[in-house]
Amino acid sequence: MVALRHKQQGVAIVMVMLFVAVAVISLSTLAYKQHGSITRTANLNTLAELRALQTSIADYLAADVLQQSKPFDSPEADWTECKTALPFVNEEVEFVACVYEQNGLFNLNNLVNSDGQQVEAEVVKFKYLLQALELPIEIADVIGDWLDTDEISNGFDQESQYYKLLDPGYLPSQRPLVSLSELGLLKTFREDPKLLEQLLPHVTVLPPQEEPTKINANFASTAMLESLRPYDSGEFEIDPEVTIGLFEEQPSVPLTTMIAEAQTANESAEEAAEPQLAGTEPEEETVLASYNPPVEGKPAYETIDDFIATINSSLVGIKPNENTEAPVYEFENKDSITLQSNYFLIQLNIAKSGLAREYHALYRRDDGQMTPIWQSENTW
Repeated sequence: MVALRHKQQGVAIVMVMLFVAVAVISLSTLAYKQHGSITRTANLNTLAELRALQTSIADYLAADVLQQSKPFDSPEADWTECKTALPFVNEEVEFVACVYEQNGLFNLNNLVNSDGQQVEAEVVKFKYLLQALELPIEIADVIGDWLDTDEISNGFDQESQYYKLLDPGYLPSQRPLVSLSELGLLKTFREDPKLLEQLLPHVTVLPPQEEPTKINANFASTAMLESLRPYDSGEFEIDPEVTIGLFEEQPSVPLTTMIAEAQTANESAEEAAEPQLAGTEPEEETVLASYNPPVEGKPAYETIDDFIATINSSLVGIKPNENTEAPVYEFENKDSITLQSNYFLIQLNIAKSGLAREYHALYRRDDGQMTPIWQSENTW
């Protein structure tokens, strides 16, 4: 009986230990789940805070642009500087918020009109830009075919047929672009993604309009200004050398020829004038300075006439004067230029407690107001 009693006590002890182990495991699981629930709730609260902040920061920067509105916009404006601190954002939140002017870039949606047909003048303008960037001019036809509503291929396979045969297959959008990321679907960029990397800094996607988007000369790059050369309907020729197209009389004169003409004129002149656009040193061989990104010390053009006068006096590397017989070229496409921008892209990277978000918003300035056109999280 004593032995049996000891065996029963041993079984009881084992049962108690088993129950304790089960209880501990259950409590640990419950605590773990509770901790996970608390963490998820905290993360959701943090994300909600970041979402609210990102919209507030974007609206603040947009209001800042509006407050600094002048008859002209330029890289000298305070709103071009990125912000890392604002009065209403606490120190626990880290962020970098930047405003990027968009009228200095080529709007790809200019390639088609409201009827879905390609606009010849804009396609040629884009080809001039591609030529200046030393990119294949066929890119203009590929993008145009993606946007237009017809099935006429400009030198390529039938549009929809090519994309249908891909794996997986898809169809051309046949509508204006919504995002630059859509370009990754196009034939040329699928085959050579590096071409897209080279193109992206010079283009944008803005809402379709009745009239093509004008170019802000204070932000436009030299390549962008190259696209504004004179154009006769039905004619487009590629010069084998880099050319300057910002003049009326000789739109295909190579840059090297223009510099030689300027040097000859300087040698025969009694007094040579300063040969630059702002930001260019006399010993450099460039004729036009880069407008974008901002150049330190580069003055802003306050009127279209100021810009055109500077361009006309700089195209041949010298300023015309009574002692020189240098050829004078005239900037023709005045209607394609503006000095006041309408579109601004706000990019924000924001983080708190190990959580980070990327936010983009496009704003349009019109009639004294800044209107958000679209917003995007984590993608562009």
